[in-house]
Amino acid sequence: MIKKFIVNSMAVATALSGMFFVSASANAATADEVAALARSYGYSEEQIQQGYNEYYSDPEAYPPEKLDQAIEYLRRSGNQII
Repeated sequence: MIKKFIVNSMAVATALSGMFFVSASANAATADEVAALARSYGYSEEQIQQGYNEYYSDPEAYPPEKLDQAIEYLRRSGNQII
């Protein structure tokens, strides 16, 4: 009985962690998504190009989590320059 409970608990935990991993990676932003959102808020192409230049100078410094943060900052600030 206890063995069955442990096995079921491990199966549920594995399934939940798998769902979390898939949902987390599915929401990962790209530089193009950040640029598209910036365009929609009226940022100039010059500002967007500066962002691309910064990103492409060291793409490893900008993992999807940081790009998600950039999208969140853009949404919070709207058309204000950030």
